[in-house]
Amino acid sequence: MMKRDLFNSFFHFGYITKDIDAACDIYTKKFGAKFKIYTPKVNLDNISPVQHIAFSYIGNTMIKIIEPDLAQNSIFNEYVVENPKVIRLHHLGYLMMNDYQKTLKQLGWNLEYDIPLKGNFENLWEFAYADTRKDFGHYTEFIQLDEVGKDFLADIPGIKKAMF
Repeated sequence: MMKRDLFNSFFHFGYITKDIDAACDIYTKKFGAKFKIYTPKVNLDNISPVQHIAFSYIGNTMIKIIEPDLAQNSIFNEYVVENPKVIRLHHLGYLMMNDYQKTLKQLGWNLEYDIPLKGNFENLWEFAYADTRKDFGHYTEFIQLDEVGKDFLADIPGIKKAMF
């Protein structure tokens, strides 16, 4: 496989905002996007650094907007600005069919980046954020999606039903 094959798995733009409603309103006014806003569950074992996440599709590309929990120190906080109408690009997301490290090795990519945040999002998908800021100016998220995650994403406004 050629190294560019990774880019075939581009999945979404990930943005950060201080106000999820204001950020979604910007996309709705400019592009007609409708959003599914999700609030992660909080439990004592796995406290999320995220207060709200909004999902939408514009064409074949997902738009993900994150409103972080600023009371927690996370990779999202430094991207928040005071103006609630400002959204900032934080990461590009890539969909992997297998474990991201195994997939990257199969593609011939030798990416040795720190992984400051990884985990399981509500038992819907596994994720890992690679700190690629030095080379690309943003983080890179790798997502391993299973059937339950596909069902969750299938309900996002704007999705083309044949995507999954």
